[in-house]
Amino acid sequence: MDKQLALHDRTVKLICIPALGILVPNLSGLITNRLYRSTELLGSYLYFITLFFLIWEGNVRLLIFIRKKYPWNGKSYPRIIIALFFANIIYSSLLSFFWLKVWKMWSPETDDDRGQMANCILLVIIAACFIINIYEILFLNREKEQNEYRVEKLNIAKAQAELEALKNQIDPTSSLTPLIPCLISSPATPLAPGVTTIPSPASIGISSAIGKETSSCSGKRSNS
Repeated sequence: MDKQLALHDRTVKLICIPALGILVPNLSGLITNRLYRSTELLGSYLYFITLFFLIWEGNVRLLIFIRKKYPWNGKSYPRIIIALFFANIIYSSLLSFFWLKVWKMWSPETDDDRGQMANCILLVIIAACFIINIYEILFLNREKEQNEYRVEKLNIAKAQAELEALKNQIDPTSSLTPLIPCLISSPATPLAPGVTTIPSPASIGISSAIGKETSSCSGKRSNS
């Protein structure tokens, strides 16, 4: 990821991971705040925040791994999305299940809370799918911008090449270059009586001047 995307990713993680670690246990009814002392409650929330950090990082790394390993084209895209979806569900559900089982060993919650654990795992899976969708949108937008940048560079290079070819076609210097030795070697032609100045090429045309000098050069060489 580029620097701008990495900065947004870091900012989002700093906000969302602690929020999920606090909201999900309370929304699922898994934790009862009044049963804990302040230090225990803080430790419990840090425990859940760590769980969501692992969920977040693991799902993003799974997405990056699958994107690098398999070609993403129109035909294989639906199958890859389905495979990624199930991989995220399996990873998130297994990790959250064992993580919550360990937490239950030292928490003062009652043992009969299977419904709360199931609700918490379900919320974890939903959060994981939402995270993957956000990152997939970010990756697709970045690839679109990169493709547009490449197309723009190719169009600029093509326009520059066409402009250079057009300049070579209309540049008179390139057509006069083969005649320069002939024009230099020919002696000065005396002016006609009554003519005091040499007419400029602009008044008689470049092509006419080239024709006269070419014929003069050819005639003098044949006489010599």
